[in-house]
Amino acid sequence: MYKAGLYIRVSVLECKYENECQSAENQLKILNNYLKNNTDITIYNTYFDLGKSGMTSQRDGLKNMLSDIYSGLINCVLVKDVSRLGRNYTQTGNLIEKVFPFWGVRFISVNDNYDSEKYLKYNNSLMGLKNILNEGYVRD
Repeated sequence: MYKAGLYIRVSVLECKYENECQSAENQLKILNNYLKNNTDITIYNTYFDLGKSGMTSQRDGLKNMLSDIYSGLINCVLVKDVSRLGRNYTQTGNLIEKVFPFWGVRFISVNDNYDSEKYLKYNNSLMGLKNILNEGYVRD
């Protein structure tokens, strides 16, 4: 059984077009729909960073989630897509490829169809490429 932290980040609190909006409500809906079909995962907590850039790791929700990982309270992290976890290639890659595996944390990125439990520990090349593209999006 997995105890999950749902992580939700929204960098811009207003959206010009509804279909492009990364709203917290939309992200939460996607994660809850995913959990309906994955009964081996229960929600421990939901962590929010609203109006926060993914280029920095100085986010209270992220810090609180990491603290709960280090305390052994959660062993699974769910995000809508990897860009919600972060847009800094180095920081986000470090979490996915080093921190989460070291602490035995399963990482699931729903819209990227990625579940670390289903992939080889060091077969994260697609996640690495997505991280590079996510950082480029911010710089563009």
